[in-house]
Amino acid sequence: MQRGPRGETAFDHYKRESRVKTNNRSTTPPSRLGIYTIVQALGWSGAIITSLIWNLSLFKQETREIALNVARTHIESEISYRRWNAMHGGVYAPVAGDTAPNPYLAGRSDREVHTPAGVLLTLINHEVMTRQVNAMAHQALFSQGHVVSLSPLDLDNAADDWERKALESFARGAPEASAFVEQDGQEYVRLLRPFPVDVECLQCHAGQGFKTGDIRGGINVLVPLAPLGSALRNHVSSLWVGHGLWWLLGIFGILASFLGMRRHTAERRRAEESLVLLKHQQEQILHAAANGICGIDQHGVITFVNPAAATMLGWQANDLVGQSLVEVVGDAGAGSTVSRLSDSCRDGQVHQASDVVFQRKGGTSFLVEYVSTPIMEEDQVQGAVITFVDSTVRRQAVEEMAGMRRYLQNVIDAMPSVLIGVDKEGRVTQWNSEAEKVVGLDSAKARGRRLEEIMPMFAERMPEIKAAMQEKKPMKIERLWCPVRGVVRYADVVIYPLSRNEIEEAVIRVDDVTERVQAEDETIQAEKLMSVASLVEGMAHEINNPLGGIMQGAQTVARRLSPDLPINVEVATACGVDLQKISRYMEQRDINRFLDGIQAAGKRAARIVSYMLQFSRDREATKEYTDLAVLVDRAVDLVCLHPDLAKQFDFSRLEIIREYEDDIPKVFCSIAEMEQVLVNLLKNAVQVLFDSEKTSPAHSPRITLRIRLESENDLIWIEVEDNGPGIEEKSLRRVFEPFFTTKPPGEGTGLGLSVAYFIVTVTHQGSMNVESAPGRGARFIIKLPLTRDSSGVSGRVVKPLEVKVPVAPDKGISTP
Repeated sequence: MQRGPRGETAFDHYKRESRVKTNNRSTTPPSRLGIYTIVQALGWSGAIITSLIWNLSLFKQETREIALNVARTHIESEISYRRWNAMHGGVYAPVAGDTAPNPYLAGRSDREVHTPAGVLLTLINHEVMTRQVNAMAHQALFSQGHVVSLSPLDLDNAADDWERKALESFARGAPEASAFVEQDGQEYVRLLRPFPVDVECLQCHAGQGFKTGDIRGGINVLVPLAPLGSALRNHVSSLWVGHGLWWLLGIFGILASFLGMRRHTAERRRAEESLVLLKHQQEQILHAAANGICGIDQHGVITFVNPAAATMLGWQANDLVGQSLVEVVGDAGAGSTVSRLSDSCRDGQVHQASDVVFQRKGGTSFLVEYVSTPIMEEDQVQGAVITFVDSTVRRQAVEEMAGMRRYLQNVIDAMPSVLIGVDKEGRVTQWNSEAEKVVGLDSAKARGRRLEEIMPMFAERMPEIKAAMQEKKPMKIERLWCPVRGVVRYADVVIYPLSRNEIEEAVIRVDDVTERVQAEDETIQAEKLMSVASLVEGMAHEINNPLGGIMQGAQTVARRLSPDLPINVEVATACGVDLQKISRYMEQRDINRFLDGIQAAGKRAARIVSYMLQFSRDREATKEYTDLAVLVDRAVDLVCLHPDLAKQFDFSRLEIIREYEDDIPKVFCSIAEMEQVLVNLLKNAVQVLFDSEKTSPAHSPRITLRIRLESENDLIWIEVEDNGPGIEEKSLRRVFEPFFTTKPPGEGTGLGLSVAYFIVTVTHQGSMNVESAPGRGARFIIKLPLTRDSSGVSGRVVKPLEVKVPVAPDKGISTP
């Protein structure tokens, strides 16, 4: 990753820039947030202090109001006492120190009275009684009350300055006067209320000119606030505690809000940084995108466009913003594909189209593929994003790819090998034309099917094929036995595993090596025959000498014991032996049959030796141009007319089909040797057919004879085919070996097919092979070279061999 001059990556640079931009836009940086928090704490503290002061002030005001009410109550009590006393004309009390006769009542005759007991009582008027009650209340309630007047008779009732001003205010209509004063270190409430002159007052003050209803004095009460304050002190404490708790809660709330706002601010800053970075990355993506990308609003007007889109359209990006997209790319009329670019804005669906013609600014046009995606906000379409790509190059690439695929397919189809592609499940993915020809199944029908269903010979090989795919190692299977449409073929199979991502696939190449296998087998067989030939020739000479002596001795014994010869009779008579009796004895003891058996066995052994000598001698037989059809028919006649075979088999039940092509040229060959080859093949076929008929009575024996020309290789084919039980695979490879036979001991020499093979391959430079499978009969194929002798010189034209399996016609020629 490249680094800038500061040693930072591009990502760090974008992140630093986004942080700077975010801090510039942020409404609550950390320092300002702290100031806001301090201001909030101070404001909250001020509010709590203000509330406390206001509540304390209100409490003080309430306390004073209570004190005033107490004072008012006190005054009302005094007035009640005075009125009660006045209503009853005063009360009498014993004369004592504090109840001396009132000098201001000296004019009343009833001021003093004596009780019947002689106790002196004095009249106590309302003034004296009120004064004494106030004195008692002062001691108990710490409150003081007395009557004041501007013209007092008793100087103790004289008004001070505050009381004088209050009494003067009563004359102006004031209902009462109050004040809070401090006296002796205590705070008191002072209340003065007017006391109008009544009738009882005139008893003492009539001389002063008072009239009823005049305001000449009042009742003054002094109530201490301390008792009330002590009673309400708990309320004051609760105010302090409550406001303190509220202050602490507020401070905690402010701190929590500060921490939350700081966290929110940090998260918001990070989010804004991420948004800035995301926006930058999106811009980089838009700029780096090879596809054209543009945005439109609900009216189809371009809101943004990336450089790739501007370049494709031949415009500057800034010039495109604000224009109608449909008008820019060239509207082809209502309902056209271009006019439907803004369909996503109308229906909120994704739309796409291909091979749409866009116009460039210069007037040229090009094909595009586009996708229109709606922009949704709260289930409302706000616009759309159009992504388009120039499909001209893509179409060219697609066409080139298609052409390359066709070319590769043609190459695959032109290969002479069978090519099959399979996946890891063994299903066919590729099937070339050679596979179609060999298997007879169309490629479309083969794809998707399991390989073992189409070609059963791979059923046992599927684990090997899957192992090759898993191990990613090629694998080769040689000389695989493959019955194809009733014909045994040999194939070399190579498995090529394909590595494509994690997909396990393989290509299987199947090469028909039947001709090569046959050629190899023929070479091996020829080498065996050549090695055996030298051995056989020596053995034949060694066997012939004792065999001749045995046969000659057996014949001589029979002649010497025969009574038909005179010399035998003479010698027997001379010896005193009756030759007729000896002859009868030999007949009764089957000695003649034993002698005949010795001669028959000798002849059979001589015939075997003759075959061995014929097999071992590399001699030039007389050759001439021969009509193969005539030669084959003569061989059929020889077999059908053979006395031993005619006794064993009913040839009338044998169906012989002849399939000879027209205009078959004559072949330069040895007539006698080729007759022997054909007779051996026919005799084997007849014996196999009638032996199998014993186990399957419903079976109809049939031999098909074919002669055809393979002009491309200058070969004449002779085929001898039967519908017998067929040959097992283990025996198929040994049928041409000398002395190999599947017949019971004594019923075959095992040299018939070996001699035939030797005659065809060595004497006539041809080829001979067999195709067979159990239950499908056997077909022997002889290929003789077509020799041309126009110039008097024989020569064989040699070309690569290609095996083609002939198809039997529907109808053949039957020989009764």
